[in-house]
Amino acid sequence: RENKGSGFCPDAYIATGLATTEHAEAVHDKCFEGGQEQSLQYCKALAYKSCSPSQVDRGVEVWCSAASLSMTAEECAKKIGNDAARWGELYCESISSCRGDMSKQDWARQCKAEITASGIESLVSNYGTGKLGDKKCKVCGTMDDYKKRDANDQCTPGIAIEYQDGTENWHELFF
Repeated sequence: RENKGSGFCPDAYIATGLATTEHAEAVHDKCFEGGQEQSLQYCKALAYKSCSPSQVDRGVEVWCSAASLSMTAEECAKKIGNDAARWGELYCESISSCRGDMSKQDWARQCKAEITASGIESLVSNYGTGKLGDKKCKVCGTMDDYKKRDANDQCTPGIAIEYQDGTENWHELFF
């Protein structure tokens, strides 16, 4: 069959039955050079599942407009730009309410390591998308959101605030 176009058939003929993974991998590498594949994975996990390579920039805007961050959506999108690693950093920041008693620096290090080891989808499954209102990690806005722990239910996840009464006795105030 003659190939009238240009592209990956330099001799103008498409040979059948002679495909190699070398050529497929070269096409794949060209399409996803510069971290675009990772950005596409982030877009699918954080913005919308049907994200295509041409929609990644829009996915960044969608996610940034709803992300639980202390910056505007425009600042977020500008910071991410075309850099998937920066998107990962901001994602880790957006879910930092899940860090418990871990320092922000330790949380950021652990979160990035988890992304590298398990992929962004795994973290989204565990911690949510990092969007405001995503309830994977509880963030209480007021003290009224907390309640005292039931003495019979010590396995309930949450936060205990303890204080020392000046006599070396510790008391749990909220849960």
